[in-house]
Amino acid sequence: MKNGHEQIKRTVEQLKKAYNFKGPLHFTDFSNLESIFNEESIYSRSLCNTNSVVFHDVADSEVIQHTAIDVQNCTRFYYKEKTMTLYKNEGIKVDGSNPHVPIPVYLLFDEEILYLDYTIFTDGNAGSEYTKYV
Repeated sequence: MKNGHEQIKRTVEQLKKAYNFKGPLHFTDFSNLESIFNEESIYSRSLCNTNSVVFHDVADSEVIQHTAIDVQNCTRFYYKEKTMTLYKNEGIKVDGSNPHVPIPVYLLFDEEILYLDYTIFTDGNAGSEYTKYV
């Protein structure tokens, strides 16, 4: 059993009550779905870059530059669908600015992935210095 399993379980129960949590969400652009389905995997940004996997990056490159390499080596999942990143980047942008997620898609996963040994669970934004890791 993963260290911190009980703490994660308590947090998940709180998320279910407070926010109607259904499971971890991964969001991407529609254009990335074919690759995800063909590979049968969602890779971290670092792994995509290292292995020349072509993908439409939906994150702000300036934010990523200030994000720890350990975090960039992970595939991010979210508790809720309305993240600040998606809010700022989705839909039609008349100014042509980047990052841009023209057609955002959410992939819902079973909460059991949170309890896997290689999963890192945070209580907030993984890029924040105030976030705790389990």
